[in-house]
Amino acid sequence: MSDNMRIILMSSIVLGAIIGALVAMIFANDATYGIVIGGIMGGLVGVPASAELDALEI
Repeated sequence: MSDNMRIILMSSIVLGAIIGALVAMIFANDATYGIVIGGIMGGLVGVPASAELDALEI
């Protein structure tokens, strides 16, 4: 895993956790599950994005 892939993956997990926490605070007034679910969803979005980058770094 290259450095660019790690940066994209970690930033998407953190961004997903922040957005998930904000949405959970708006709807449920509790950010715990929003952070966990948002982090998982951000990771699922970040993996294909970083995988596309890996093919370009040959």
